[in-house]
Amino acid sequence: MIATVIKIGIDEENRIIRQIVEGDVDEQDAKKITEETGKQIEGLKNGGTVGILLYADTLGKPDAAARKILLANLKRKNLRGFAVKGKRAMQRAMVNLMALAARTKKLKMFATEREALDFPRR
Repeated sequence: MIATVIKIGIDEENRIIRQIVEGDVDEQDAKKITEETGKQIEGLKNGGTVGILLYADTLGKPDAAARKILLANLKRKNLRGFAVKGKRAMQRAMVNLMALAARTKKLKMFATEREALDFPRR
């Protein structure tokens, strides 16, 4: 199995956490993503809300346990929106199903980075 690569950084000016995940995501990876995202949010100056932008072009398939953990992140009170940037139809279907399962409008997929960046800024 190929190791999953997780890169998480913050754009302080726009208050957006950028996530790049390469490969499939299991429960352990999802916990790592959640923990690192939490650290980034806590490190923000002046508190407030934040958006998340996930670059999904290199994202593999999250397993059921990972999806459950990642969906729990949508319930963060300080989260404005979670944008997923990707072009694959299967990813779009997965994101739409996850948004329906979570009963949230905070999660949305976009084909371009510009559209994706605009969503969690609102």
